Amino acid sequence: MRKKDVKPKVKKESTKIPTHVFINGSRYNIVRAWVIKNDKGEALDGDVSFHEKKIRLAHGLTKAELEETFLHEYIHAFNYEFGLYNFITPEVDEVLTHQLAKELLKSFKIKYL
Repeated sequence: MRKKDVKPKVKKESTKIPTHVFINGSRYNIVRAWVIKNDKGEALDGDVSFHEKKIRLAHGLTKAELEETFLHEYIHAFNYEFGLYNFITPEVDEVLTHQLAKELLKSFKIKYL
């Protein structure tokens, strides 16, 4: 009896993003969206609404982009929930958040990613 040719199973690379996170006692729901735009109408990879307690992540991102965007928006929410927005300008927050997200992804294997 001849064995049939069997294709090896290849594990698909995926990113599991949680459906929600808790930051300083506040629950933030995490949702995917096809279109995310800022107030100027520019397309975004993600955003966070502090009042709705929602992080939105765009569809169509690569695994690396999705991981970085999730962490980036999480850090924005963290800064807000811990009152750091009272001490830094939005411009400084954006630069710090961007750099922190990139460095954390390089340095740590994050549970959800």
